[in-house]
Amino acid sequence: MDCQRARELICAFLDGELSPSDRDAVVSHLATCSACGAESQVLRGQHAALHLAFARPRERAAALAERAIGQLRLASLARRSRIPWMAMSLSAAAGFALAFLVLESLKAPQSQRTGSQTPADVAPVARLALASGPVEMRTPDGVGWSLLSAGGAIVPGAHLRTGRGVLCELRMADGSQVRINKQTELVVEHVGSLHLTRGQVWSGVAGTGRPFEVRSPEVTVTALGTQFDLRVEPAVTLLTVLEGKTSVRGKAGEQMIGAGERARIVGGAVVEKSRPEDLILATRWVHELLVLKGRDDPELSARVDTLL
Repeated sequence: MDCQRARELICAFLDGELSPSDRDAVVSHLATCSACGAESQVLRGQHAALHLAFARPRERAAALAERAIGQLRLASLARRSRIPWMAMSLSAAAGFALAFLVLESLKAPQSQRTGSQTPADVAPVARLALASGPVEMRTPDGVGWSLLSAGGAIVPGAHLRTGRGVLCELRMADGSQVRINKQTELVVEHVGSLHLTRGQVWSGVAGTGRPFEVRSPEVTVTALGTQFDLRVEPAVTLLTVLEGKTSVRGKAGEQMIGAGERARIVGGAVVEKSRPEDLILATRWVHELLVLKGRDDPELSARVDTLL
């Protein structure tokens, strides 16, 4: 393994995300290369400091989010069962849990500024709006990964990845929002195009009239003014459409997936379509990001109202 390849893999090595063969190759290289060994020690220190800063607030927010959503779900079921006193009691408990969740989340750091750099002469296609921990970026002309600062610019062709327990939100230049789940890697190709290689993203597309697409290894999902969630797993790709409609193009041709539908995609073809009973709960992984925005966030309020 040469130095360039080793530097590309150091951050993934520190996060424990490499295959056994790659891990062994990196360990062997670091043992014999003083320059790469020194760089790995610097990055190890940065990772340790950032994870220490974010770990407790992130775990607290995630746990409280699950508790609050569970209470809200129970309140909704109680209301459907037409037992008014139980619904009122559970709604009150849910309200208390949600208020506590938001207050706790306000104590969590929203970002950690680091020294990531982007070319000054390239117009950014997106910026990092919010993160629950360190987000790594590699620019098209860069060597290795660097930590992306809050508000940091993302240029066309930049690679982004999140580690264990880290979620983030991007604000695209056209106003669209992209939320990135834990252990996800993607390429921001341009304002209206992402290439998702692994993990999960939620996209809220701005109503600009221009298509917005997310490519996975199997299919291309194209949306126009909609909200959808795409998850790439080793053997299957899952698409959930919350609003509007999307086009799914793959080896088997093109198929439309509408609001409220979930598509199971295997081998480039939609093999199953279903309607989840509760779309809010189906995309609940974004709740941890929403509570970091604070109690006045309109989307958080709308989700709570829907559950109640």
